[in-house]
Amino acid sequence: MNDAFFYYAFNFNTICLKKYHYTDNRAGAPSNYLAYMQEGHCRIVSEQITLELQAGDVFFIPKGLAYQSYWSSEQEIRFISLGFHLFPEEKREHYLLQKIDCDAETARRVQGIPTNTAVDSRLLGDFYALLADLLPNMRYDLSNPKKDLIEKAKKYIHANPACKVADIAQHCLLSESALFSLFKTEANTTPNGMRQQILCEKATVLLTTTDRSVQEISNELGFSSTSYFRKVLAKTTGQSPRQIRKNSLLT
Repeated sequence: MNDAFFYYAFNFNTICLKKYHYTDNRAGAPSNYLAYMQEGHCRIVSEQITLELQAGDVFFIPKGLAYQSYWSSEQEIRFISLGFHLFPEEKREHYLLQKIDCDAETARRVQGIPTNTAVDSRLLGDFYALLADLLPNMRYDLSNPKKDLIEKAKKYIHANPACKVADIAQHCLLSESALFSLFKTEANTTPNGMRQQILCEKATVLLTTTDRSVQEISNELGFSSTSYFRKVLAKTTGQSPRQIRKNSLLT
């Protein structure tokens, strides 16, 4: 491993804060974090889970999690933060935000990981040995987070048919390039391709359940022109508006 890998993949710190502190990480945690609360209280709020943490608690924040945290103490807020990108195994990577049940000796091992110092092979060996002992007690989500993001994007497009790719990316807390990569690998299409598919589904419903004109439907769905609407519809469904309406009468 080179120095650059060490520098970017691990970030071990002891963090001290004032009596009250708020952190907005709704853009997503940049790393996985194994942490130990030394002094103070913390409330971590995500979309699905809220953690209440006190001194002595060991906890975990997964990479990419959107959350807000509220820190307080009568004196000083102090915690150990062990940031890392890579798990030692691939089968259970989607661990949840959680407080980790562990004995006093394991908690001491978390506190014993050196912080605010250069990362080397010996330090990483100690860290991953500790992590390997903690993993069996950690909860994880068996669902596919990538497919969940695809579904989240699809729901957003359904609710906002005139949205742009940048809007979808922001809603999913991803960059546009990451969104394109996600759709390519998980849905075999592009965000705009998915959007056009959903628009054509909406168009088919309107064409077969109303007598509205093609131009009215095109305008409602946000197409730049009726001719472009016809082109996208033909490419996606293989039919013209007239054919869709005719075929609906035959079924």
